[in-house]
Amino acid sequence: MALPRTADATAREILDRGSIEIGLASARLDGNIAVNGSALGTDIDLSRDLDIGGRDHGELFAARWRPFERHEFGARAQHYGRSGERTISRDIVFDDEVFTVNSRLRGEIDLDVWTLNYTGWLSLNQRRAFGLSIGALQYRLGLKLAAKNLPGGVQPEPLEAQVSEDLPVLVAGAEYREQLSDRWRMVVRAAVFQARINSIDGTVVTVDAGVEYAFTDRLALALRYSQTRLDAEASRSGLTGRLDLDLISAQSALIWRW
Repeated sequence: MALPRTADATAREILDRGSIEIGLASARLDGNIAVNGSALGTDIDLSRDLDIGGRDHGELFAARWRPFERHEFGARAQHYGRSGERTISRDIVFDDEVFTVNSRLRGEIDLDVWTLNYTGWLSLNQRRAFGLSIGALQYRLGLKLAAKNLPGGVQPEPLEAQVSEDLPVLVAGAEYREQLSDRWRMVVRAAVFQARINSIDGTVVTVDAGVEYAFTDRLALALRYSQTRLDAEASRSGLTGRLDLDLISAQSALIWRW
């Protein structure tokens, strides 16, 4: 006679023992950055002032490992990089450097978003799993501005300034998975944190939602929507100022799971 299946036994259909993910993201970055020196920096709109907002195609990597039935660890990394030029219609103060009106201003931004997290699966049944998570999210931000004078401008000579800093924050969230059919699985994750930590005072919100299609027991395709938002004041050695960044991406990835 067959034995009844327990929640932990059926969880193997919903939760993988481990997985490695490699994919591409079509990402859009919007927001504002102000970098202070001895004086307050100008609030710079990434799209309007520098033309470095907008869409970029980057790589993403992820790995998950579940050593015990209800305990899982994960890591994820995504890169965004873009450059652009604008003729500015106002003076811009950036890290104590003044870029004057009617200068041709070139901006370059590199943004890496890394996450490390632990998930404890609180509820498991034959087709669904729900867990709470805690972890760390880190922005690695590099921003460079370079200007040259144009006819009618007052920039005395070519000028360049740049900042680079790691911005780590703690996040807490939840994850829900549902087996829609033998091949389709839905995955939704969300995390938020609002506090002052590591000389960063603000709010972080992340949301991921998508589906996975299993070609075989080992190989799957993931399609998802992802959004990460940072609204904070930073007072760190490499960057002092205000950041309001919104990274939205459509992602596709191949997952090898076991």
